[in-house]
Amino acid sequence: MTLREIYESGGLRKTLSGSRSGANASVDQYSSYVAVDDVKLNGELTLPENIADGAGQRLAYVAFQNGAKSSLPTDRLTDGFTPEQRFFLSLALRSCGNITPEVLKMLASGDAHSTLKHRVNGVVSNMPEFKQAFHCKAGQPMVRERVPGLVDPS
Repeated sequence: MTLREIYESGGLRKTLSGSRSGANASVDQYSSYVAVDDVKLNGELTLPENIADGAGQRLAYVAFQNGAKSSLPTDRLTDGFTPEQRFFLSLALRSCGNITPEVLKMLASGDAHSTLKHRVNGVVSNMPEFKQAFHCKAGQPMVRERVPGLVDPS
């Protein structure tokens, strides 16, 4: 399935357009994240990038489901992880970084991007596929209540 086909089918359009309640929920979600000490992210400032991160991860997961996963045996573990778990681990690994507290404070107060940790955790905590892959239960730190329009896979 091409990017155009995904968009025209409505899945990506729903993710990108979202809803005002989804945007408000995203602002609230990211504004609650602590970058360092008592400095929190500015969810309003980072909203466009947070939406882009969510849409990008959604597209990556659709591509994984449509392509790579179809050729992988679902009952086979590699290094103890299922294909779905390895997909999410790869998202985390690509965002590894070592940033000093001083730089984190500066980034949190004026960068249009959320911190690396929150760019990953913020997105995957909204994805029911992550919850399913790691058998997370409602109320656990990496599971957020579903908000229509925030990350909408349909």
